[in-house]
Order: sequence, then structure tokens, then C-alpha cells
Amino acid sequence: EGTRFWFSLPTDLDPSVAAEVIPAEHESWRAHILVVEDDPLNRQVVGDLLESLGHRVTLAKSGKQGVHCYQNEQPDLVLMDIQMPEINGMIASKEIRSWETEHKLQPVPILAMTADIEVHRIARYGESGMNDLLGKPINREQLNSAVIGWAVRRQASFESLS
Repeated sequence: EGTRFWFSLPTDLDPSVAAEVIPAEHESWRAHILVVEDDPLNRQVVGDLLESLGHRVTLAKSGKQGVHCYQNEQPDLVLMDIQMPEINGMIASKEIRSWETEHKLQPVPILAMTADIEVHRIARYGESGMNDLLGKPINREQLNSAVIGWAVRRQASFESLS
């Protein structure tokens, strides 16, 4: 009771099959992504990669600034660094979740960006309101999969409710 497990399953998925997961009308949809990262180089690299994939990007250099940007812009996806000055990514995620609850908003997917992927810490990321983890260093394919898996599918589900 109370035990959490985290694991990955390797798959040999044919790219043509993966492309069919998202309906064709959503293939050209582009997300608005908030990147919260205190390291200027990491922030710029992730932002540039996302822009090269056609997404709109907002950059925040601290957890506090990230919460403020989220409240003002309500992006489709948040990529949150864990270790930052002022408030770390877990506290910032809790503040975002609290604000969403207060304003009766649908929760935005928040993905932790970290090189710290020790099992006992991963559970804490989820407890703080984060939905998934992107291990650093992050590459273009990993980012594209995350955006399709979280932001584009989220948008497709909103449109099907309309």
C-alpha cells in the first residue's frame, strides 16, 4: 500500500503507425509552450528546438516567473526545470495547480525537465502536480514526442468536447 513504481517500456514502433495516433486534422496544430528554466543556454536551446518544430514558445528564467507567465498566458504545455533559485520546479508546479483549481481551469500538462531521474525523486515530481518527465539532455525527437503526446492530444480532446 502506498508504493509507486516508475518504468519505461522499450518499443519498436513503426513511425508510420505512430503518425496515425493523432488524427490528420491535428498534425499541423502547433502548441503554445512555456519553458521554465534558469540556465540561459538550456532555456535557449529548448526554446529554439521547439520553435524549429513550429511551436510558439514563452521563456521564463525562474519558477516564480514561470508561474506568472502561466497565469497570464495559459499555454498548452509547461516544461519545468526542477532545480531553480527562488522557488524550484516542484513548488512552481504546486502553485500552478492551486491557481488552476482556484480558477476552475482544466489542468495543463506539466513535464519535469531534469537530469535527476532517481526513482525516489520521480515520485515527488508527480506529487507536486507534474505529469511526466523529460530527462536531460533533451533532444529534438524527445521534445516532439512530448508535445504530440501531451499538448496536441490535449487540444484534440478539447476540440472533441466542443
